[in-house]
Parts: sequence; structure tokens; C-alpha cells
Amino acid sequence: MCRELVAELKERYPHLHRIYIRAEYQYISDDYEKHLFQTSDETYYSERAVGGGKAVYVERNQELIDKADICIVYYKADYPSS
Repeated sequence: MCRELVAELKERYPHLHRIYIRAEYQYISDDYEKHLFQTSDETYYSERAVGGGKAVYVERNQELIDKADICIVYYKADYPSS
């Protein structure tokens, strides 16, 4: 949902970048990177995620928030019950 919204916004604001943030796989193959570039403009791996264990997604998300100028978030109040 967010990716589609950003794609629409990118048409009006071409300077926007869709960045795929990897919570795993510090190093990826060229084929996987090429796959990611089909829907993203850049890919990034957070150094804060290294050794993050169960908190890897929390660390990644915190870095996203810290570095972002704008965040687009999808929130579903009744998740996971629906």
C-alpha cells in the first residue's frame, strides 16, 4: 500500500526515492539487487541491524525514523485480529 502511494507521489515529485531497507542480508547478490530495483530506487542495509537478533526490525525501523525526512506508514488498529 505504501509503495503504491509513493509511486504515485513520485510522479508529481520525481526527486523522491523509494528505498528498500533490508533488515537481513548485509550482502546481497547482483540478481537480488536487480530484483529489488524493479520496485525501489535504492537499497540500504542498516549497520544498526548487525547482530540485532530478535530486535533487528526494531533497530532497522528506528534508523529509518531517525534518517527520514518523511515517513509514510500503514496502521491497522485491529491487527492481528482481522
